[in-house]
Amino acid sequence: MNKKAGLLIFYLICWFAAQSQTLDSSGRLSYFSSSVGITNDGISIIPTFTFGKPAIILNMSVGSKKVNIEPEVRMGLNGVPWGAVVWGRYKVIGEGRMNLNVGVNGALNFATGSFSDDQQKAIFEAQRYVGLEISPNYWLTKNTSVGLYYLHGHGFESDAPRNVDFLTVNANFSNIRLTRQYFLQFLPQLYYLKQDNEDGFYFTSTLAFVRKNFPLSIQSTINETIKSNISGNQTFSWNITLIWSVNKVYAEIKQSPF
Repeated sequence: MNKKAGLLIFYLICWFAAQSQTLDSSGRLSYFSSSVGITNDGISIIPTFTFGKPAIILNMSVGSKKVNIEPEVRMGLNGVPWGAVVWGRYKVIGEGRMNLNVGVNGALNFATGSFSDDQQKAIFEAQRYVGLEISPNYWLTKNTSVGLYYLHGHGFESDAPRNVDFLTVNANFSNIRLTRQYFLQFLPQLYYLKQDNEDGFYFTSTLAFVRKNFPLSIQSTINETIKSNISGNQTFSWNITLIWSVNKVYAEIKQSPF
């Protein structure tokens, strides 16, 4: 895909921004949530890519029964940004066992480069991306679902990947009860990543430890390469993250059909 793909996604972002004012007939805010995570190694939305050092991750989500707006900022402990993205997500199908979400985003990845005149000098540059995602999901039980996730990202800088395709087969096992107060959530997935002319297959999983009605949780993500020729690919990476979450619900939104 080329510039036409980037323009298409840009137009979809503009369409989403306009439609988000009217997609929910009630016009009412249903929920607000935010979280701050501190991790020993920042792992990206695409787990192949890591920050390689401790990081802070800021998330916010605000929305209605149909529309979500979700900004995210990732930075080092020194405050230097690593990446920023704003998602707009729309629930196409939200009733019964089958769910279907679509989304668009605008993102910035920050990288350190260099140039030389009389001497080598470091520069800080932002790599711009727009993206489109499609996410079908099927509930097997009240706390178990399986699904697919596809993300296409288009970059605008010549020194960064221009086209990124990310496809996963995933499962979500939530509310795995340990005691009356403590629960686990387990999210394994197999995924394929294509970055311009390079590609690879991977396994990743996230395990979260949660206490009921308590804002602090702990989660850990691992990422294992199955086969890949992507430049800079790591065979194995992992992290552990402490998360503080705040949630405010204004209207009931069912997470499963049961």
